[in-house]
This record gives sequence, C-alpha cells and structure tokens, in this order.
Amino acid sequence: MNTLLLAAILLCPMIHHQPEPWDTLNDVNFHIVSGMNMGSEYSDPGPEFGAKLEYVLIHPIAVRLAGNFTFSSAGSHDLPDGERKAFDLSLEALAYRGREDYFIYLGVGLVRTFNTYRPDRFDDFRFNNEVYDSLLDAGSLLGVKLEDGWGYRVVAGGRFKEHYSLELGIQRVWADFDFLLDNPGDPRMPYIDIYRDQIYSTAWLTIGYIFTL
Repeated sequence: MNTLLLAAILLCPMIHHQPEPWDTLNDVNFHIVSGMNMGSEYSDPGPEFGAKLEYVLIHPIAVRLAGNFTFSSAGSHDLPDGERKAFDLSLEALAYRGREDYFIYLGVGLVRTFNTYRPDRFDDFRFNNEVYDSLLDAGSLLGVKLEDGWGYRVVAGGRFKEHYSLELGIQRVWADFDFLLDNPGDPRMPYIDIYRDQIYSTAWLTIGYIFTL
C-alpha cells in the first residue's frame, strides 16, 4: 500500500518532479530538431528532421517518444543507385544532469524503422556476391525493396538556457532487402524473391528547439 501511495504521489501532475534547485529540465517538453544524418553502409549523408515528446518520470530519468524523417541517396556494390526515405519511431530513456543554464544527457532506446527505397534503374547492375551473380542474368532484376526493421539507438546531448539543444546519436537496425527477379525458365514460378539480411549502422547530429508544455 505504501508503494502504491508513493507511486501515486510521484505521478500526480501537481507534484514537481525536480526539487533540486539546479535542475533545468521541465516536466513535459516538445522538442523539434533538424540536422544531418551521416549515412550508412548503403546510403549517403542526408538531412534529418524530427519531433520528440519528453516527460520527466522521476529525477533524473526522462522518457521520450521520438519520430525522425531521413532523406538520402542510396547505392552500393549490391544495391542499385536510388532514393531512400526513412521514418524512425523510437522510445528512449534519458538520464540528465545540469546546473543553471546548462545540462547534458545520455540515453538508450528501442527504434522501429519504416523504409522506402526507390531505385533509379537496373541496367547493368550485378550483385557483388558471386552466389547471386549466378542467379542474376542481365535485365532479370525487376525490383528491390528495403523491408522495415527493428534496432536500438544511443544518444548523447546537451542543452542551453532550457530551449536549445545539440544532440549526437548512433543507431543500429536489422532489416532485409527483397530482390524480385524474373524467372522465365519456369512457368510455375515466373518470379523469384531473394532476401538478404542487412544490419546497418548510422549516426546523426542535430540542433533543436524545446517548447515547454
């Protein structure tokens, strides 16, 4: 009963969650960011934009629901050149510490990535891996799809005067490429799907503005 009573008091919106006089993080914040994504094994650097909703669970722990859009060019030895768009939805836990106008924070989170990949052309494209070269004849590649994936992220950042932020993060995601091949030699199976596991890492640097709610 005492535990339930304590939890109810801590979660009550009338109770201030940061009694320390040096604490500069408000109870609820809306955080908008923009910056640069450093790219990955198959994508080039590109712009990134996002919005984050933060709530101080109990000092010095905050939870954050974040959504980020990334736009970039894609292509590698095993992937035709094209355009990639990604939306990352993440749930993160942050630990922060600060004094007066400044504080820093570290966090980890679970992320779900929703990918859209649109190749420019398939002419003269060959898989770099010889196993796939033997399966792919010129002109037989009909489409490529980058599946959605799960992963994790680590973030580190700092804030100034409660409203300005600078954040650096790294992210690792597990996803699959789906290659659709024409198979005219077998009328019972006119198409073949080849799935390739992909683990890709990326990093980003953003600046942001924070609104107190």
